[in-house]
Amino acid sequence: MSPLRSASPRLKLINALVVPAPDLGPGPDGSYTIYMKIVGDDNEELSCISFGFSISFVASEPGHERQPAHG
Repeated sequence: MSPLRSASPRLKLINALVVPAPDLGPGPDGSYTIYMKIVGDDNEELSCISFGFSISFVASEPGHERQPAHG
């Protein structure tokens, strides 16, 4: 049985989605999924996680800017 190796503590961001702030105009309403994985020095997958979320906006009162929905 071989001893466990410790992976180097590095974080590598593969891709990013920049979402505009609500005060700059309409945002990209919709459902999204984030998938992250931790890989070792030899690019072997050590662990992973994924989760879904949604972005939506509602008007608070007539004449006011759109506000983020809470929930």
